[in-house]
Amino acid sequence: MIVAGLDVGNQTTELVVAEVGRDGSIAWHAASLARTSGIKGSRASLAAALALLEAATPRTERVLVAELVPAVTGQLSFEAVTSGGGRLSALRARGRTPGGSGLAAGKLVGLVGLARAVAGGERLPDGPLIVAVPLEVEFDRAAATIDTALRAGLPVAGVVCTGDDAVVIANRLSVALPIVDEVDRLDLLPAGCRVALEVAPPGRTVQRLADPLYLADHFGFGDASAVAQLVEAERCALITDAPLDDAPERRGRLTLRLTDGTARSVDLGAGAAAFAEALPAGTLADLASDDPAVAALLARTPRPVRDAFAVGTPRLGETWLHRGGRAAGVALALLGGAPADRFPELLAEACGLPVEVVGGEAEAAFAGGMTTPGATTGAAVCDVGAGTIDLVADGRSVVAAGAGDLVVAALAAYAGLPAALAESAKLHPVVAVIEPRLVLDERGTRRFLAEPAPPAAVGGLALDTREGIVPLPGVEVAVETFAATRRALKRDVLGRNVARCLSALDAHPDQLILAGGGALDEEVVAAIGAALGAPSGPAGPRGPAIGRANVAGRFGPRAAVAAGLVVRWAEHAAR
Repeated sequence: MIVAGLDVGNQTTELVVAEVGRDGSIAWHAASLARTSGIKGSRASLAAALALLEAATPRTERVLVAELVPAVTGQLSFEAVTSGGGRLSALRARGRTPGGSGLAAGKLVGLVGLARAVAGGERLPDGPLIVAVPLEVEFDRAAATIDTALRAGLPVAGVVCTGDDAVVIANRLSVALPIVDEVDRLDLLPAGCRVALEVAPPGRTVQRLADPLYLADHFGFGDASAVAQLVEAERCALITDAPLDDAPERRGRLTLRLTDGTARSVDLGAGAAAFAEALPAGTLADLASDDPAVAALLARTPRPVRDAFAVGTPRLGETWLHRGGRAAGVALALLGGAPADRFPELLAEACGLPVEVVGGEAEAAFAGGMTTPGATTGAAVCDVGAGTIDLVADGRSVVAAGAGDLVVAALAAYAGLPAALAESAKLHPVVAVIEPRLVLDERGTRRFLAEPAPPAAVGGLALDTREGIVPLPGVEVAVETFAATRRALKRDVLGRNVARCLSALDAHPDQLILAGGGALDEEVVAAIGAALGAPSGPAGPRGPAIGRANVAGRFGPRAAVAAGLVVRWAEHAAR
């Protein structure tokens, strides 16, 4: 019998056609895909399925589908009030061209105070000095004042500027200093407060200020993890222990009703980390919220909500961390728990063929993923979709909200991009366009383009796609910073969610086979490996061997669910 396994996803619909013998043998014919319209399982999502079935050869006699559970990914953007940063705060340095390199720490002094000290009219704090240059001071005057102080023997260790003057000031100094420019809200810092700044070499990110042990030692605070994580993807950073005066507003709360009958309350202002602590995968029965933004998201999510997962999204153009709270967004994914029961009936009416439901998507993904050459009996299969992570190990499965669409939502919030451009930014490398035919790539290498970049891209960041250079308007960060943030978001969404699923199943597989469209992402193996490879990870000291599925040895990772439906149906037919 000629059967077709049909996998309706959030973004794409896949079809695998095969001939199944009476003995359960399978002769694979072809795989195809089309973009999904509307929410999976809805009437609108029939269009892609019908188009694929119409084009399928040989003619299909039976259609196999999985039980469909819609997933909705929503984006919430607000300042999350955290306690993990202690009294440390970081201010955003938006300049893509800092001056010099290295680390400097000391007491903050204004440029006017420095000039008076050189003239003998003002006493400065003891120890190294960090000079603050306000926007209204011209770079040549600032450089002359700082260089005079250096020649007079004053211990100037670094410079912070409000304007875009780091390079021109650095070029006029007799001593090389790390200089951070375009610092947001430099006016918040009082004279004499302790600050530390770091400028990494081109193509690299800060090391010391992203090290919580160094921060704890230098500033004398026991928990500096939050602020260290905040700057880990940056080329330059500025951190202080000064009390700031604009703490973010508190948000509402989430009420999590768990499958064991208990309930937990999560403060939305506590940020994404609070979700991971309060909600293991597979334990949510439903949720409610008194926050208007979450309530609006819940209104368009099929109930009950079976899972929720969140990731923190630092936002460009704003101060990173205020007193006691970080200016970051939260991107939230919800998994609607009501199966789309009418979809098989609607599909059968529309295509005129028998339609059979063959179990769940996770189990189908496992069956399809295990047709990969080299798969072992101790392997787990993880279907990385747009809306969910479906993981099967040791005969058990868990479905978690938060996958490719959540990475897109987080990137969109981070860089202020529309969804379509954020989707492209998730998959393509970023470059800084220096001249129409000259770019700086993520590895710090300058290279020439075969075709000139569009005028709108010159002088800014852009995506290097197969179709050409695509500008990223308004994204004003260093190329290495954007690339590091993209990789960090994939680790935080995909890697940590996979780790969450393995923990929920208490699974320790020797292999982790990645299936689904998300497995085609060039960075997904590294992102998940980074989350699973730590000694404290759920997979043990080394973590599993991670690789991509090659379904039936020919279809790649995308067709795992569709092919798995065929495999499971063939097993049943042979009984």
